[in-house]
Amino acid sequence: MKIETRQMSNGCELTVRSISDGHGGVPIYMWGGLFGTYLVWSRISRELRQRHPLYIIDYPRYTNASSLFTGRQLNIPMLATFQQELMDAYGHRNVILMGWSYGAQVIAECERLSGVAAMVAISGVAGKPFSHISDPIFETIGIRPRLSETVDWLTRKEETISRLRKMIRRNEHPSRWARRLGLMAPTVDELTMDAVIRDFVNIPAHHYNYYLHIASEHNAIEKVQKTTLPILGISGKLDKLVPARRTREFTKTNSNASDFLLVNGGTHFVPLEYPELLSLKIEEFLKRNQLR
Repeated sequence: MKIETRQMSNGCELTVRSISDGHGGVPIYMWGGLFGTYLVWSRISRELRQRHPLYIIDYPRYTNASSLFTGRQLNIPMLATFQQELMDAYGHRNVILMGWSYGAQVIAECERLSGVAAMVAISGVAGKPFSHISDPIFETIGIRPRLSETVDWLTRKEETISRLRKMIRRNEHPSRWARRLGLMAPTVDELTMDAVIRDFVNIPAHHYNYYLHIASEHNAIEKVQKTTLPILGISGKLDKLVPARRTREFTKTNSNASDFLLVNGGTHFVPLEYPELLSLKIEEFLKRNQLR
């Protein structure tokens, strides 16, 4: 694996992990969630690297705290411009974009970029990420605050976040209580999942808050609906964070080549839980669209 820092045109720095077994397949760029970006991709990358060069991207908060507010304010459309800059820097003219969780919103913004041949959206949405949670709840109690304000209020509860972090740090195996809550499948070993959870614990609260805020303001659903790109959507049937119907929105496009996979037993962390199954489905999807 090669790890390098790439400076974007607005001054932000991205960490890019490139992995290749020397095969000349279509490059895959992988945008992860708000925590455990590389760790969540670790198992599926072992499968995909046998046929494709992989580029795993970490968000600016992982590299340089001050870069969040360098130049123009960072937002999801700007992250999409970073994707174009990376493709130009590496000389790629035909790529696959893969987004898990938060990363699905990033790739949704990339659907018109020159050189993007197809997309794979896993356990994510194209926009309005909290609508499936907030609307029914707030309608029931008779109020309808703006989502961004609600998210901002929740994530500024520093005392609550601090308690959560302390609890996780005291717990030798935080993955055990996460598993009891049904947040992950038993196919993931404890050490790997412990590492993913601790990665979340180590994120500065204000960084996590900022990314949630820009996610709540973002909506690329109409862009995805109008695209002619083939898109593969993948969801875990037991995902408690993003319902499968929301990820399925990615496949309601103008392309007859789009497809959807619902993984029985899978949760929000389905790339970690069923890497072989996902890899086979992705390869089948790419082969059908002549993108291998």
